[in-house]
Amino acid sequence: MHERRRDERHDRKLEFKVGKGGEFLKATSVNISTRGISCVVSGEVPAMNKLRVSIGLPSGGEARLLECDGVVVRSEPCEGGYSIAIYFLNIDRDGAALIKEYLESTK
Repeated sequence: MHERRRDERHDRKLEFKVGKGGEFLKATSVNISTRGISCVVSGEVPAMNKLRVSIGLPSGGEARLLECDGVVVRSEPCEGGYSIAIYFLNIDRDGAALIKEYLESTK
């Protein structure tokens, strides 16, 4: 099977929030890349839903906030909630650089 991903995923555990329409769910990451994140959320989020993603990425002793929109490309029930994969829709170069910096600092 051919791997379609353009960016390598990195296993990291981060607590963050995803939201839609003013409601937010707690999320815990499983892995992250500059194009998306796989996580477990506390409630059901069907595939193809657009979400607001807000992640505090540790950087030099402080957290730098990454905010962007994403679309759920996979959603399935799991222990503790729902396992979802989010593709980042509008992440800019600064956001991608912030993720890369975080991944480099946590090798």
